This record gives sequence, C-alpha cells and structure tokens, in this order.
Amino acid sequence: MTATRLQNRNYFENASGGQTAIRNLATSPTYLAHYIEMNVDDDGATDVPNADWANYISEVRVRRNGQDTVKWDVAELLKYNLAFGIPQRAGILPIILTMPYARTLAGEVIGAHTTLGLTHYSVEVDIKAGVTVNTMRLHTKEAAPQQAGPCFNVRRYSGERSATGENVIDEVSPGSYYLAAAILNKTGVDGIEAVVTGKDGNRRKIHDTNLLSREQSYLDSGRVIQSNQTIIDFAPLNQIVSMASGTAVPEILNMDINSLDLEFDWTTAPNAWKMHTIELRNEL
Repeated sequence: MTATRLQNRNYFENASGGQTAIRNLATSPTYLAHYIEMNVDDDGATDVPNADWANYISEVRVRRNGQDTVKWDVAELLKYNLAFGIPQRAGILPIILTMPYARTLAGEVIGAHTTLGLTHYSVEVDIKAGVTVNTMRLHTKEAAPQQAGPCFNVRRYSGERSATGENVIDEVSPGSYYLAAAILNKTGVDGIEAVVTGKDGNRRKIHDTNLLSREQSYLDSGRVIQSNQTIIDFAPLNQIVSMASGTAVPEILNMDINSLDLEFDWTTAPNAWKMHTIELRNEL
C-alpha cells in the first residue's frame, strides 16, 4: 500500500431533507475510507451526535459504475463500527473500506476500493424528510492508483419470521468472493449453524454455536456486540489474510460453493429482519 492522504472532496449535491445527497468522485485514486461530515439545524447548529445518525440519514451507498458496492442501513453501519472497534467522533460518519481490525498487515489494508478503469464512482446518502442540513461534506482517505484487487462489499438481505424455533436463511448467493461476516439486526437466537454445500455436492458444517459459545468467541475476537445485533463471524481470529508457508491464505469463507444455509434457532420470533454481509469481491 502506497502512502495515504486525507482529502476534502467538498460538498454533497442535493443535501436537503427528503433528498439523496450525491458526491461523485475521481476514478483514479484507491479509496480506503469515506468520512461523511454533517451539521444540522437542531435547536441550533449541531454536529450530528454519534448515537443520532439514524435520526437524520436512513441509508448510505458507495457505487461503482452505477452498481451498489456498499449498501448500509445507517443504524446497522453505526453498530458495525462499534462492534468491530472502529471509533468515530460526533459530526463524522465513517465508512471504512478496509478491515483495520485484522491482525495481519495484508488484512488491514485489503478491501480498499481501486477505481482505475471505472467510469463512475460515487457516495450517496438518503437524508430523512424534515431534516435541515447546514453543511454536508465528504472527506476521503486515499492512496495512489492501483490495479484492481479484492474490494470491500456490503450487501443487504431481509425477510420475515413470525415464530420461534428453527429456520434456514439461504438468500446469501454463492459466487467468486469471500464472506467475512453476516450481521443480523436481531437477538433472541440461541443455536446458529452454517452449512456449506460444495461443488462436489458434499455438505459440511463450518459454524456451530450456541449463545454462550458465540459470546465467548466475540470476546476472544475483540467484538463489542451492540443491542439488537447478532454476528455470524467467519474471521474469529481476525486473520483476514494470513501467511501460511509463505502463501496468502484467507481465513474467511470462500463462497465458490453451491450453497450456504444459515440455520437459526429462534428463542424470540424476529418478525421482520435485516442482515448485512461483509464481503471481499474481485471487481474492476
């Protein structure tokens, strides 16, 4: 990774209540993080407090060539940052595009968004109706242009379940990418199993926890679980990329498979649920 720099990419367009604020960015740097700065009129000019971002913004997206690469419900982005040890200060909403919690150098910088060869790259923010925006700017942490590599992705899934007991979530599609975590916006689940069906048709269980063992694993990993949050963690050693016999070997789940079934044993009916997946995908 070349030397990094922090850039002020200036103001968003359409930064007002009920609108989608957009900031188009240059398509040559390698982006490591985006910082959304926001000051609102709330009984006077106020830098948005850390706990209140979801009162002003509903969703943020990072788009590459018109496709959503990162798509977060803001409430879940805040909880992800806190759970994975990414600090933030009032007035700044950070979207980190690497994995700074990794315990290997290769892992810490993996995921940065390379933009060489892209025709369009932007950050979009859905502002809630009735919000009065005083200022809204985007700052970027970036490095020199690089060739395409594993790109940090966040995808969102949703569904409904009105009963307790066992059920399977199989919406996470296989493909040529790696899965680091699946983050559910619910608690009230005891047993969780993740079952992979390989290209050879064989099924194998790669994750099998109850609430107690999962909570101990969170402590081992340094995760700080937030309210209404359950993490199925495929990087419990934080070795996103480890060096085994001199070769880069990912700890995270290779999704070049036939299917992935996430099996939940609900102790409380979740009703409507959302799940965000943390992924590394090779993209232009």
